[in-house]
Parts: sequence; structure tokens; C-alpha cells
Amino acid sequence: MRPAGSFALALLGAASFFLAASRPRPVTTAPIRYFEDKCARCHGTVDSPDNSAFEHALGEAELASAVKRMCDGPSQAPIEGVDLRALTALVGARQKAKPFICWTKLDGQRISGDALAGSEVTVTVGNKTTKLSFEGTEWRYNLPPRTKPIEVVLTVTYEKQTLTLDLAKASFTN
Repeated sequence: MRPAGSFALALLGAASFFLAASRPRPVTTAPIRYFEDKCARCHGTVDSPDNSAFEHALGEAELASAVKRMCDGPSQAPIEGVDLRALTALVGARQKAKPFICWTKLDGQRISGDALAGSEVTVTVGNKTTKLSFEGTEWRYNLPPRTKPIEVVLTVTYEKQTLTLDLAKASFTN
């Protein structure tokens, strides 16, 4: 093979690796369960209207810093990276009374995740939309055969506000 051909194949392989690595993956620490297990003892539950964690609207950087301090300190359960960003997005959504949904697991052809209790969630694959029924905060959906999570768009409605989560672009709403 000519050197130019080898270079082109190497470049194509690197681009494929980068695209696969940059695709959203499920968040490994479910943010609503984390909050209920680690934060609620001091701040109250996620759905509590007078939750002290949600009373001060902070800027994005301030909020991220405050959530990180709480995880590292009082909760004694440090988290990092995408898990910390998802928890910060949850707290930010609650501060602004916005919906929140997060993809937390892929098990074969089943995807699942967190949404605020009382949310209405639909999943769209291609031109088919299905309303999900779930109890509590965990939703589940069985993907049609040969369907990948990146083909899924979730829509969450909470307290008359609606957000969309395209799993090809993100693992949780912001």
C-alpha cells in the first residue's frame, strides 16, 4: 500500500475512534438517586418545594463549585466528570423549576434513566413516538431490534414545561 493510502486509512480510523469516543454514554451515577441517598438528609428530597438546595439561583460555575463541595464534603461521596455535571444539571433544573431527564443505563436493548417524579416522558425512534409509563423516578424503554441509543430522542414534560434529550448529543438535559 502506498504511504498516502496508509495515511488516509489511519486518519479515517482516528476520526472513527474520536467520533465513537465523543458520543454520549449513560451517566454511571444516577443523579436523582444520588441526591436522595446523599443529599436529602440535609437538603430534603428532590421533589420538595422548599428544598434548601434549590432556593438560591446560582450561575453555572458557582453552582458546579457548590455541588462539588457538597459531594466532597458533607455527603462524603465524591463524584467527578459527567456524573458531577449531571447532578449539577439536576440541581440547576430544580432551581429553575425546569424538567430534568438523564440516561443512566444500557442493558442489551434496554435503556433506562432518571426523570423527576410526576414527569411525562415520551421516546421517539424514527417516526414512532411512545409514551413511557414509570413509577417513581426511573424510566425504562426496550429499543426496537437493531436500534442504537443514538437514534433515540426523549421528551420530558414537568409542570407544563417540556425539554428534549437527543441521545446522539447528550446524556442529560441542561
